[in-house]
Amino acid sequence: STLLASSAASDVYKEVLEPIADKRIAGAMSGAAHGGEMLMRVITTTVFMVFITVAMMCATTSFVV
Repeated sequence: STLLASSAASDVYKEVLEPIADKRIAGAMSGAAHGGEMLMRVITTTVFMVFITVAMMCATTSFVV
């Protein structure tokens, strides 16, 4: 749901800014929102992979947290 909200936010920036600002500024804001969306996707994937790695290490060493 976070990714959907981020994607929707990039469209909202473009729609709100276009009538009052130059199209290049609206495009820049849309690009920044898309960059933030990609960053959140990378962070989410990294955290998920760290949890999987810790779970595998605990399972292989019989360590109970």
